[in-house]
Amino acid sequence: AAVGGLCFGFFSPAFNVAVNDELGWIQRTGGKPLGLFAANLCFCLCFTASGWAANLALMACPPPGAASSSLQDYLRSGRNGRLFAVLAGGMCALGNGAQFFGGSLAGFAAADLVQAYPLVGTVWGIGCFGEFRGASRRVYCLLGGMYAAFIAAICLLAISVQ
Repeated sequence: AAVGGLCFGFFSPAFNVAVNDELGWIQRTGGKPLGLFAANLCFCLCFTASGWAANLALMACPPPGAASSSLQDYLRSGRNGRLFAVLAGGMCALGNGAQFFGGSLAGFAAADLVQAYPLVGTVWGIGCFGEFRGASRRVYCLLGGMYAAFIAAICLLAISVQ
């Protein structure tokens, strides 16, 4: 969890440095900053490769008290939450793409201001885990207000670009 938090925390600043070279590191070596699509592709491929490596390492050398596994065992096993994992990955890719395109339009600092992590979390909580079931009308009004404020922020950000 800590490594994942660090990766997500440093993603936007590292992406900004790779694209804009605000610190001059790339120019000092005689290179040019990456383009938006090249930087996004490089970061996505690196995250994918590191995720696969970490998962395969944890299958071979599990934490104490957990059974070891292999890639063949994983492929032969049943559904065991894979649908949720695929949906979570798709939702993450959709959010990453939306932030990437928002950053290309309005700048990455502005796109970071309107990250949708709390909204995605509440959608998953309500839709998949039954959170807020039986909550008061006030709670549902607050949730609706949160979604309305987020949509308004996106609209205002899009209008400000023009």
